[in-house]
Amino acid sequence: MRQVFRVTRQRTFRNRETGALQTTTDVAYGITSLTRRQANAERLLQFNRGHWGIENRTHYPRDVTFGEDANRARTRHGPQHLAAARNAAITLCRLYGYVNLAAARREFAWNPSRLFAILGFMMN
Repeated sequence: MRQVFRVTRQRTFRNRETGALQTTTDVAYGITSLTRRQANAERLLQFNRGHWGIENRTHYPRDVTFGEDANRARTRHGPQHLAAARNAAITLCRLYGYVNLAAARREFAWNPSRLFAILGFMMN
């Protein structure tokens, strides 16, 4: 252990019931093996924000759009294969310019020939 750090986050949101703005404060602590020379406070904050970028860009869509946490596959290689398929689907959508993954899934469900064309399959 080289450094210990604390990150304080504030989140402001509108209460669904009352419509009033509310603010919550969260404090998180971390430990790193990096020295102060390797990572000052600003750099540690960049690392922390980068972590949340990964969380929001990868894990959130896998869970919310693809229902990963609700999936019941628990044995053998099933969970790994399904996670790989979800990652491939997300990557494919992003490569073809889809920002909203849920909208892309709906489009492919209604127009599977579009998906097959992207994948290189011919539809008769």
